[in-house]
Amino acid sequence: MPCSRLGPSIDGIPVTSVARTLLDLAELVPPTQLKRAYEQAERLRVLDVRSIRELLECSNGRRGTRALGDLLEYDPSAAVETRSELARRFLELIGEANLPLPQINVIVEGFVVDAYWPSARLVVELQGYAWHSDPETFERDHDRIPRLKLAGYEVLAFTWRQVTRKPAWVVAAVSALLLEAASTPIDAASAGGAG
Repeated sequence: MPCSRLGPSIDGIPVTSVARTLLDLAELVPPTQLKRAYEQAERLRVLDVRSIRELLECSNGRRGTRALGDLLEYDPSAAVETRSELARRFLELIGEANLPLPQINVIVEGFVVDAYWPSARLVVELQGYAWHSDPETFERDHDRIPRLKLAGYEVLAFTWRQVTRKPAWVVAAVSALLLEAASTPIDAASAGGAG
């Protein structure tokens, strides 16, 4: 079945569908950029996986079909909750390592933390320069780590360079603490959650 060349129109102006736009992008941009566009479509609540599948079925021979088809197995919902490219890259590392995904941007002990595994009482703070460059933010962020540690949480802080250049080390650190927590009996008095 050939794909229709005519798309919807707005005020009489022809526009392409989200699915068609993603397929067009898949032919032009690297996979990471395509993935970000896919996530943005989900963030805007316009991602329609059924429409993408239908478009791919009738688009044999187009260069971007494989790259876009690979994304159909990807759930972008966790990435939608992130606020930065560093957080998205961190989540990708965790997912690729088959570790449980954390809660994102949740309140723990009065602080909004970047990533949190309640069962392990593990907090990960992502130290991107763009978010931590002014003195007030820098001080506030470095105040939270000792406070969380004093409240009984394990806290790891990773930089952009660590996440992008030492991904195996980052995954090993998170994995070790998750494994340690899983093998430690839970003390009912110290097993508090986010809040």
